[in-house]
Amino acid sequence: MAALATYLTQAIKYPEAAKRENAEGRVTLKIELDKTGAVANVEAVQPVPRTDMADEAIRVVRQMPNWQPALQEGKPVQSKFQLPIQFKTN
Repeated sequence: MAALATYLTQAIKYPEAAKRENAEGRVTLKIELDKTGAVANVEAVQPVPRTDMADEAIRVVRQMPNWQPALQEGKPVQSKFQLPIQFKTN
């Protein structure tokens, strides 16, 4: 999880309009991984604070390196989870 947090911190570009407006919020994404650990599907769970924040969170997650796949009885399987991403001005 530490590697994920580092990746997100480095990869996310705060949307310019949100930055100008000092907008903050949390986007929760529903992520599906395939049997290889690759991101197969990602979508924002409603409600989202701003569309531009949701779009940026989705962009970054789609570009993530593969995860280690989930295992069931020792075999790789598809998996789903939710990931909250906080947008906060400093």
